[in-house]
Amino acid sequence: KDLRDLFFGVMEMRSVKKTNTGLESVDEEVLNQMDNVFAKRIIKRRKLFKILSYINQYKKEEVDGKIHPFFDLHIARSFRSASSKPNFQNIPVRDEQAKAAIRRGIVPSKGRKIGSADYSGVEVCTASLYSNDLVLIKEIEAGVDMHHVLSKKIFLLNEKQTTKDLRFYTKNQFVFPEFYGSYYKKCAYNLQENCYELETKEGVKVKEHLKDKGIKTFDGFVEHIQKIEKDFWEKYHVYDEWKEKRILEYQKKGYVDTFFGHRRGGFLTNNQLLNTPNQATAFHWLLWSFIELNEVLKSWDSNLIAQIHDELIMDLVPDEEEEVWKETKYIMTEKIREEHDWIIVPLKIDIETTDVDCSWYTKEKIEI
Repeated sequence: KDLRDLFFGVMEMRSVKKTNTGLESVDEEVLNQMDNVFAKRIIKRRKLFKILSYINQYKKEEVDGKIHPFFDLHIARSFRSASSKPNFQNIPVRDEQAKAAIRRGIVPSKGRKIGSADYSGVEVCTASLYSNDLVLIKEIEAGVDMHHVLSKKIFLLNEKQTTKDLRFYTKNQFVFPEFYGSYYKKCAYNLQENCYELETKEGVKVKEHLKDKGIKTFDGFVEHIQKIEKDFWEKYHVYDEWKEKRILEYQKKGYVDTFFGHRRGGFLTNNQLLNTPNQATAFHWLLWSFIELNEVLKSWDSNLIAQIHDELIMDLVPDEEEEVWKETKYIMTEKIREEHDWIIVPLKIDIETTDVDCSWYTKEKIEI
């Protein structure tokens, strides 16, 4: 209330967003749009307090230098896992300052490494299986990175200009929202909010790059995203048809099923009923792999210590590393397909590891 009175009463600044109760909003989105030093300081202060809350959560649960987070399978209605005491699954990954502050405090057991194995493009794989979209299936078989390809189209970039961040936001602000029922205007708004101030590999801000390409206004960007959406659904029309069938099926039955036999009922939004099968199945692939790998590791000294959505985390003994990763890759990409014949697309994993005694923040991708 005090900030609202200060900015919109005393300083007479223009409101760009309302709360659900009709009052002027002073959330981060609004403050970011203000050309005001004090607003920037508030954003920085809020960010630092948020980082501190993460750190305090870990310090509170630490016992003899270690944390022992819970990973519950009975809480999340989406059939994913949920983590608590501390929540190991909500560590920031796009905010570099927050990511560094927290992950630098997480280290392996003495003389060991932290390693992770993460399913690559897993929800695109599950989407192809539920919809039986042959275009999607063939692209997965050919190793096409949908998010990378679309990031170049959305931001009008060539291969040398696109970045991991732009791929990330293409995935999370266009591909998955479209998969789960969103539409071009909302996607365009979110892409603008998250990406206009990012830079291409050549160091040019996305906003300026798009201007050079003829997209000078937000309305122009919306039209551009509308065209991409049209092309997207013309290409993946089988998935689009499956979405509509899935919605009608839910309206008749009142629930949705997954390949592993889980059923979610009750009131569901279109986003939830389309999202649940894909995310649930992606997680259950990981859970199946976790259980299988845990059995193998009982005869070794390396340990599985955590999981984050589609990613396994390990406390690795360096002398076992090569064999552990070979077994991990076999279980997560081959054995799971041998045991489940409905998985007809190839699966891939990304493997990252730290050096001995180095923090989780320092992990780097390796090839197996």
